[in-house]
Amino acid sequence: MNFASILTSTLGTLKDNLSWSALSFDWQLIVNMWHDYIHALNDWHLLHPLALWLMPVGIWAALFWGKRQISIKHSTLDPHQNLMGWRGLTGRWSALLAVSYVCLLGFAVNLDLAMTVPTVPEASQIRLAKTRFVCIQKDSSGSMLTELLKGMAEKADQDAAATNDPSAVKVDNGGAEKFVVQDQVKEQPKELKTRSDWATEVALYFIKRRMTMDLLNTDQVCLQRFDMDTYMVAPFSADKIALEMRVNHLNENVGGGTNFGGPTGFVTDVGPLQFAYDYFVHERKLHPDATFVDIMVTDGYDAIDPERRKELEDLFVAFGIKFYVIGLGDGWSDPTKPLDLEKFAKELNKADPKSGFVFRASEPGEMKRAMQKIDENEQHEEMVKTVQTHREVDDAFIAAALAFYLLYLVFASLAGRNP
Repeated sequence: MNFASILTSTLGTLKDNLSWSALSFDWQLIVNMWHDYIHALNDWHLLHPLALWLMPVGIWAALFWGKRQISIKHSTLDPHQNLMGWRGLTGRWSALLAVSYVCLLGFAVNLDLAMTVPTVPEASQIRLAKTRFVCIQKDSSGSMLTELLKGMAEKADQDAAATNDPSAVKVDNGGAEKFVVQDQVKEQPKELKTRSDWATEVALYFIKRRMTMDLLNTDQVCLQRFDMDTYMVAPFSADKIALEMRVNHLNENVGGGTNFGGPTGFVTDVGPLQFAYDYFVHERKLHPDATFVDIMVTDGYDAIDPERRKELEDLFVAFGIKFYVIGLGDGWSDPTKPLDLEKFAKELNKADPKSGFVFRASEPGEMKRAMQKIDENEQHEEMVKTVQTHREVDDAFIAAALAFYLLYLVFASLAGRNP
């Protein structure tokens, strides 16, 4: 460790640990300035290094001034007569004059260094709430128009056909088909809400519970719906009111099939998983430290090709997307026959225990509890960010230049000459 490092460390310790109550403000200022001065000399950073070209001019001017004082003849300059040579330097007055000229050189050098605007590095920690970007994806296939009620058991189409169940009602959604079988007829209130209605309700519940009115300190949420293709209903926004108004559009144009895997033979038929991934990739370029969450609400039975499912799993794991799915209907409650979307979530959970959660909801209350659980899991994380900055300390070099100039005046005066 060199001398400058030792001196910097000593001044830093003095600066941090000294009881300032025992010192006046002026002494505090001096200690702080000299700490910055030594720190800048030890760790060199200049905002305007081109100003160093003026240093030779300042040194020449100081030497020229001293030489001129020696060469001119005046009664006040008698002490200069013996300045030249070793004998002159060892003389009392000549030694004082030599020191005065050194101080004059120190003034010129520090003044030029101040013009270069030296800086010292500083590291500061910023504690921020880690922003979450949450996509809520809602199924808009035809089967979402059925009611979400206990006692409405779902069967895959081949199972219902095999039993030749006369009460089986085929729901044609244009894609993966299913039969809805009602165990017994019950009196139900009029205008029952459909699965699509309840999915929209829980999306609104999540927005109201999760987001705040502070645009700079809230999660950003986007709304998407999907059938055979995926559609953007509302892009990422921190505007809670705007999203509350847009959430009703999730319930529009319900009908058609389901396409989880995508893309299909049609270029435009992009599945919701690929759509969410592509959108997250775009946002990460702007927000590299954010957390990305995908929440899917669906009753879909659509199969995903095993190879395609593995591709999507690799994409989600590599990107770190946190995936949740709320499966609507009793068809999601059979652990012996997991649906392909359940298999997808299970593989994600193996790779990342914080992702790949499946919630099964056979009634609206279970949907709400699922959203509550997701909200609990996705609590705000605090991010500690270290920012490296440089603080200008040219004032310390200006103070040093003034100190050298005052010393020059003192030593020159003691030598019996007019500075």
